[in-house]
This record gives sequence, structure tokens and C-alpha cells, in this order.
Amino acid sequence: MKNLPEVDFIYIASPKDILNKDIHTIAKYSRIGIGLISITDNEIGWPLKPQEIEPARLSLVSASSVPNVVPGETFDLKLSFGNSGGKIARKIEVECMALGPFKPISEQIQRISTLPPGDRANVNFRFRVYDEVTPGQYFIFTKWADQSKQGSEIFDLEVKSRSSEYIERLVTNAIADLNNVTSKNVEDLAREIDNAVEKDYLNIKDHIYDKSIWNTLGMAYFNQGLFKQAEYVYRNMLETLEKYEVAHNEKIHKGLAFHNLGVILYNQGKMKEAKEMFLKAYEEDVRTFGQENASKGQAKRALDELKFDTTV
Repeated sequence: MKNLPEVDFIYIASPKDILNKDIHTIAKYSRIGIGLISITDNEIGWPLKPQEIEPARLSLVSASSVPNVVPGETFDLKLSFGNSGGKIARKIEVECMALGPFKPISEQIQRISTLPPGDRANVNFRFRVYDEVTPGQYFIFTKWADQSKQGSEIFDLEVKSRSSEYIERLVTNAIADLNNVTSKNVEDLAREIDNAVEKDYLNIKDHIYDKSIWNTLGMAYFNQGLFKQAEYVYRNMLETLEKYEVAHNEKIHKGLAFHNLGVILYNQGKMKEAKEMFLKAYEEDVRTFGQENASKGQAKRALDELKFDTTV
């Protein structure tokens, strides 16, 4: 039986002659400590007292932030709380106060309405370092409480002068943000294209050669140097084409998808896989256009002219 976090203790009331040895054993060794009340015509007794379910135990499980910051920088302090007790922790308040040159951007008090036993909940505080500040060690004070317990913690951060490290971090974060956004966008767009083909909004045969919606999207990412996103587009194109072939029992040309996927992989240094894609593109050209025309196509030219180090 699972814990019941809304109650303090559990008991069973029954006529005394029904409460046999087996029931006593089960109740005594149950994880939630069930009590027994025996009833006779003359008395009510407690052959086994119930165990009160342990209260909520709120604790700070983890905290994360940057170890050092510079004037003008924005940073986050992320806190994760857990409940290792037996009851629900309620009305949790977490307060974050800066003991230094940090301007709060988020709310300084954040609330968690309920936290069931065994669960975790996260809060995030955002600060900005004042522009004019002397480098040194500073602190952020955090305290939290539910209905029964309080806790606190001090986090130290070092404010440094602007340096190449800061610029490098700015660039790294900017690239990460860009990749996250573009990755989400490419997945959403690919899903929309696939759905349009499936529902016949988009005639797939109009988009398997040069004037292809996938090619327009894939080359846009490729020209921006976003090779992972471009690779995703052409792999999605192949997946959609193959699903179409199965659904319609019909072969359609996949040479563009294989060829451009080969180009993307080649630019990432994945030579062995790139060569495989160019070979598949050439095979598609032969099947669709014949041997003579295929021998003059881009896939054959790539196989003849590019240098493939298949050990990479």
C-alpha cells in the first residue's frame, strides 16, 4: 500500500474475533503502520497502535549558477527542492536576497504551492551585475520554508573584471542560443512539411528535384554554416520520401536528398558516410535518368572529383 500524504495515521476497526494473527502481522509490518481497534460488546481496545505518517521533509537538493560574473552580465541561480518525507509539503516560499552588487530581475520571492513526497520542484532567480562595481567576492542569501520547516543557504560569486573569458562566454552562449532556436525551428518546419505531404496539401513530386521546399530550407541552413540543421532537413526529406513510397507502392526520385546529404556530411568531415550518400544518389540517377545521363550528373562528378578519406 502506498503512503497517503493527506492523512496522519491509519487504523482498522473490527470485531475482536475477526482480528486474527494474520491480520495482526500484516498491519504490524505494513510500510504505513496500520493500527487496529478491536470491538466487543463490552469494550473497545487498541491491540496495535498506528504509526503516524512522517511529516514532509523539504530540502535543497541542488543549486547551480556561474562561478564568476563581470559587470553588466546577467546570470541565473537555479534551485531544486525535494520532499523526502511522507506528507505533502505545502505553501513553500523561496526568497533570494543579493548581498552584493546584483540587481534582481526576477521576483525575489517565489512560491511552490505543493510538493508531494518523492517529488522535486525548481525555481529560478535572475540577477544583473551592476555596471560600476569593484571586483571581489560577493554573496547571495537564500532562505526557504514550508508550513513546518525553514532552511537557508549562502552562495558566493566572484565578480571579475571584463576579460577575454567573458567575451568567449558571450560568444559561446550566443551560439548555443542560436543552435537551440534553429534546431527547434528546423524540427517544427520539417514536421509541417511531412504533415503537408501526408495530408496531400503538398504534391511531393513537385519537390524532389532542384525546386524543392526541402532544398530551399536545407541550403539556407547550409549557407549559414548550420550543418547539423541542414543534415536534419535532408534526412527528414529522405524519411518522408520513403514513407510516401511505402504508402503508395511507388518509387520516386531520391537523388537530390542523397546528393545534398552527401554534401552536408562531406563538409562535416564524415567522408565514409558522405561517399555512401553520393553512391546512393548516383544509383537513383541511373534508375531515373539512365546510365548515360547519370554519368554526367552531379553525384557522379562528386564521386570522381572529391577526395574521400574513409578512415575519418
